[in-house]
Formats: sequence, structure tokens, C-alpha cells
Amino acid sequence: MQERKAKEALAAEGGWTVVRHHKGLGCSRVHQDFYRFQEREAQRNELMELQSKFEEDKKRLRQLRAARKFRPY
Repeated sequence: MQERKAKEALAAEGGWTVVRHHKGLGCSRVHQDFYRFQEREAQRNELMELQSKFEEDKKRLRQLRAARKFRPY
């Protein structure tokens, strides 16, 4: 491992561009939740949070519309 890094550093000093192949390193997906019910709970919580934010936005829009006044001049 150190030998490979030394060779790459030497090649980089010589003006070469070092290209490495990383097959499969980014492909494995890491799950935060191991069990399926944990995934379902996380999705349910996310949906509930989105619904509450939506309701708050609707309420805020209603208040903004009610605060508008018609001023012709």
C-alpha cells in the first residue's frame, strides 16, 4: 500500500496524471435502518413532517391573503 502511494507520488512529480480505478466502492448502499419496520417508520415520519409543513404554509397563505386590503387610490 505504501509502495503504491510512493509510486503514484513519484509519477505525479514527473508530470504524469495518476488515474485510479475504484470499481465497486461507491456501489454498496449503506442502510441507516436495518429492519424494514424502521424504514417504514422513517418514511411515515417524513410524510407526517411534510404534511405538517404543508398545513402551516396553507395557514400562512390564508393569513397573508386576509391581511391584503383593497386600496384603489
